[in-house]
Amino acid sequence: MSDTFGWNDEIEEGSGFTLLPEGPAAFTVKEFSRERKEMGKLGECNVAVLELECTSDEDGETADVTCNLPLHRKVQFKLFQFFTAIGQRQHGAGPLKPDWSKVGGASGRCLLSTREWTGRDGATRYSNEVERFLDPEVDDSGFSF
Repeated sequence: MSDTFGWNDEIEEGSGFTLLPEGPAAFTVKEFSRERKEMGKLGECNVAVLELECTSDEDGETADVTCNLPLHRKVQFKLFQFFTAIGQRQHGAGPLKPDWSKVGGASGRCLLSTREWTGRDGATRYSNEVERFLDPEVDDSGFSF
């Protein structure tokens, strides 16, 4: 489904922007794309761009949060966090061989923070970002959820 409109399409009112409170949230990967981007100090590298639907533990509100996962040695800990959060990696299991085909629709938990930035118009804006991905919770039987 395209996000662009045709000249004769009906346009419905969008759901405005929602800023979730900082703290733990459940997420589901709505979309996943592979891109090559300039990532500042990391230089140009492959990046997994995740569109996450996050639901705040605090108030139950839901919002979309975009997360860039650079495929770079300096931030490989974030890849380990993500794949552990979605159940593709266990602690102490050795090297990670991601199964990218199972990323879309995967779910887990993360810790959200709020980023402050300045728009082109000079106004201060806020957005959510994933501070870190959380380990799945494990019950007494060893089952993770």
